[in-house]
Amino acid sequence: MKEISQKIKINPNNKQKTYLLKCFGCKRLAYNWGVEQYNKSLEKGIFKTGYDLKKEFNYIKKTIFPFVYEVTKYATQQPFLHLNKSINDSWKNRKTGQKVSLSFKKKSNHESFYIGGDQIKIVTKPTSNKQYLKIPLLKQPIKLTENLIFKGKILSCTISRDYSLYYVSFTFSLSEDELFKRKERLFKKTNKAVGIDLGIKSNLTLSVPINIHLPVSIKKEDKKLVKLARQLDRKEHPRTKGDSTKKSKNYIKASARLAKQYLRISNIKKDFLEKVSTLIVKNFDYVCMEDLNVKGMVQNHHLAKALSNSSFYKLRNRISEKLNMVGKTFILADRFFASSKICSCCGNYNSNLKLKDRDFNCDYCEVTIDRDFNAATNLLKYLIKKIGGVTAEFTLVDLTALSNDFNANHLITSKVETRNQYNFYSFL
Repeated sequence: MKEISQKIKINPNNKQKTYLLKCFGCKRLAYNWGVEQYNKSLEKGIFKTGYDLKKEFNYIKKTIFPFVYEVTKYATQQPFLHLNKSINDSWKNRKTGQKVSLSFKKKSNHESFYIGGDQIKIVTKPTSNKQYLKIPLLKQPIKLTENLIFKGKILSCTISRDYSLYYVSFTFSLSEDELFKRKERLFKKTNKAVGIDLGIKSNLTLSVPINIHLPVSIKKEDKKLVKLARQLDRKEHPRTKGDSTKKSKNYIKASARLAKQYLRISNIKKDFLEKVSTLIVKNFDYVCMEDLNVKGMVQNHHLAKALSNSSFYKLRNRISEKLNMVGKTFILADRFFASSKICSCCGNYNSNLKLKDRDFNCDYCEVTIDRDFNAATNLLKYLIKKIGGVTAEFTLVDLTALSNDFNANHLITSKVETRNQYNFYSFL
C-alpha cells in the first residue's frame, strides 16, 4: 500500500472558524505546557519523554484545562508526538554545542492540527454531489471547495490556516496497482529527452526549444507589496524594542492587507512551479538540469530579487520529485559543467563569454545562437551521454503540440519563430 495526499481549500463559516481556532489554540497550549514541564524537569536533572508528558497532561486536563474537551482529542494528543521528536532531536544535536532545552511555539498566521482517520467522515449531498467534511464535536460539516479525487481509505487529515485562508490535506492509502494505473494514465511514456537551462531573462529555456517566463503579474504584485509596506509604516505602532506605543486599529488592518498580499504572491509562484513541473514531467521521460550555486549568485545584489522570484531550487526539486514518482529519469549536471561557454555545434570552449553577453558567438564554426538555448542544448547532449541510450526524435508536430500545451496554461513566450528554432535544433 502507498500513501498519497490531496490538499483542498475550505470556506468555513464563523462558528466553524471559531472551532478551528480553538483547535489551533489547544494544540499550542498542549505543546507549550509540555515544553515548560520538560525544561523544569531538566533543570532538576530528570529526563522526560513526550509520552511521559502526555500521560501527565491527560491526568490533569479535566481539572485544569476542561475547555480542551470542546475540541477533538487529536488537538491535544498529536502535539506530544511532535514534542517527543523535538526532545530526541535536541539530544542528538547536543554534541554540536546546541542547547538541550526547548523553545515555546508562538501564535502565528500559519497554524495547523491533525485529525486521525477514525474521527473524520466525508458526507455527500445527494442533490448536488458536493462533499462535506464532518469533524468531531462540530455540529455542521465543513464544505469542501472541490471533491476528493482518490477513493482509497482516508488515513488522516490536517487542517491548516494561512492568514485568513483555510485548507484541509487528506492522506489516502492506495494499492500499488491502483496508483501505478493512475500514474500511467496521467504520465504516459514518451521516450523523449530535454535539457533545461535556468535563467533570469527567461526562467526556463528548453532544448526543444521553448522559453518559459515567470508570470507577468509578479512584478505588478511586487509593486503593490511595496506600496502596502509603506502604508503600514506610516501607521501608529512601536518602532523600537522598548517603545510602549500601542498598535493602532489602522495598523492592524494595514498589517492584514500586507499579509494577504504576501500570500497572493506566494500562491502565484506556487501555481507557476506546479504547472511547469507537471507539464515537463508529462511530456518528457528524461530531463537534465544544471546544479547552480544559488547562494553564491544571490550575493550579486543586482540579481538577488530576480533570483529569489525564480525559485530555482524549488523548481528543480519539484521536477525531480515528480519524475522519480512516476519512474522517469532526472539527471543533475555537474556544477562545474560549462554549459553556457561550450559551443553546441562544434564543442569549442569560449572563455571570453560574460554574463552581459546574451548571444553565444563561436570563433571556430562562426555560429551565433542564443546563450540560454546553447546551454540547454549542451545539457541535452550531457543527458544523452549519461543515459547512454537512444531517445525518441522530437518532430515539428511534437513541438507544436507542446507549445499548445504550455500556451493553454499561459506559460510560454518564444524569442524567435518556432520553425526557425526547430530548424536550428534539427541542424544540431
